[in-house]
Amino acid sequence: MKAMEEETCKDMFTNAQGICMADGQIWLLDLNFDGVEQTDDPQLKIIALQGFK
Repeated sequence: MKAMEEETCKDMFTNAQGICMADGQIWLLDLNFDGVEQTDDPQLKIIALQGFK
């Protein structure tokens, strides 16, 4: 939770696997992205949490 709260979005990046934030600790996926075009209604889902305790 702390990593998400401290994320400024400045260091986030995207690739074919999704959206990475907090230096790779959290990965998100846009359920409405078809691999080519982004829709106007993004739906983000957390797909990975590194070091979750």
